[in-house]
Amino acid sequence: MKRNRKRQIKYYHFKSLIYYISICLLFSSCVYYNTFYNAEKSFENATQIIDESPLLKENEIPPQAKKLLDESISNSYIVLNKYPASEYVDDAYFIIAKSRFLKSDYSLSVDYLNRLINEFPGSEYIVESKIWKAYSNFRMDNIDLARDELSLILEKFELETDEKLIILKFQAELSLYDG
Repeated sequence: MKRNRKRQIKYYHFKSLIYYISICLLFSSCVYYNTFYNAEKSFENATQIIDESPLLKENEIPPQAKKLLDESISNSYIVLNKYPASEYVDDAYFIIAKSRFLKSDYSLSVDYLNRLINEFPGSEYIVESKIWKAYSNFRMDNIDLARDELSLILEKFELETDEKLIILKFQAELSLYDG
């Protein structure tokens, strides 16, 4: 009986240490996922507001949507800076890039889309990233580059419905530009 008690005391500190480490790991992973979730949720809410709001001046978005896009960008930067090896890095790049596009900050959008395309060639966002990159180039008045990128996308990839919708809007703007 004494021997059992000594063994329990001996391992008590070890068990306590394991317990506290596992609690810390659980808490940190919850914070990490929660940060990404908040970025994603802010982005979704912003796009919903943009879709439902009446048209303002060209490429202008409602102030509430701007605030939500800023939150999504901020939370995505936290994911990139604090958790650079996480599975959500490509998602964070994509959220930042699309948020920047919606805020008419096309050059930063292209920068983050290039990072995503170059660092994550197997990402689920590759095709859509290339579409948004071409669209951003168009909005920056790199018309010939945008046309070339769009032609390559249309030749090379089998497009999903949402990707086709983006391209149709993009092609409509190209047609308006052409007169």
